[in-house]
Amino acid sequence: MKSLNRPLSATPQLPITREMNAQKGSERRLSSRVRVEMPVTWYSVDPSGQAVGHQGRLDDVSTTGVAVISRTDAAIGKLIALAIRGDEFVLDAVGEVRRVTRSAGGFRMGIELRNLTREQRVELTRFVLRLRA
Repeated sequence: MKSLNRPLSATPQLPITREMNAQKGSERRLSSRVRVEMPVTWYSVDPSGQAVGHQGRLDDVSTTGVAVISRTDAAIGKLIALAIRGDEFVLDAVGEVRRVTRSAGGFRMGIELRNLTREQRVELTRFVLRLRA
């Protein structure tokens, strides 16, 4: 069984896209998720510095991040490259792995998108709004 690449005692930091409600101890997202299924290829870097491609599927999307289901995982805090290819939407981006949980398909990774261009942000927002309609 593949490990999550971190000690069991490690506590991941909350992503910037969340706030803590101090009174209730719950978290609140700043951008809501929309369920979607799309193919995605994500790339990590192995110890020798070579890019390694992994196949997965997009599980949900928001204007600030995505969730990816994959047979392999990346460590929390790692930057990965994403190539999302759908009929209505295409995005090449970099994201930071913020959460990893076991899933029926292997692992579910919550990824915060980083350094999107203005054009990418506009297209992502349009895509999310179309999915919500």
